[in-house]
Amino acid sequence: MKYYVYYDGYGNAKKAIREEDLAVKYGGNPDSFLKDMLGSGAGEGDLGGKGCVSVVNFESEQERDECLESMGEKISSYGGCRSQCQ
Repeated sequence: MKYYVYYDGYGNAKKAIREEDLAVKYGGNPDSFLKDMLGSGAGEGDLGGKGCVSVVNFESEQERDECLESMGEKISSYGGCRSQCQ
């Protein structure tokens, strides 16, 4: 299971989208997802509109849920997720 996660300019996870949803809504283009996030409420005020999109892979829904629960901060679409851009 592949997810694309938008991180704001401070490295906080703000929004996640499944690979299938990315294909439908953004034509499978992570750059389009990033541009949308930078222009939406998720990106307002973030270090002058900076941010990044990261790909996160999970072997199962259980692994995804356990990982996200252990990370803490809630983001829209699914359970908690907190990380930093590298």
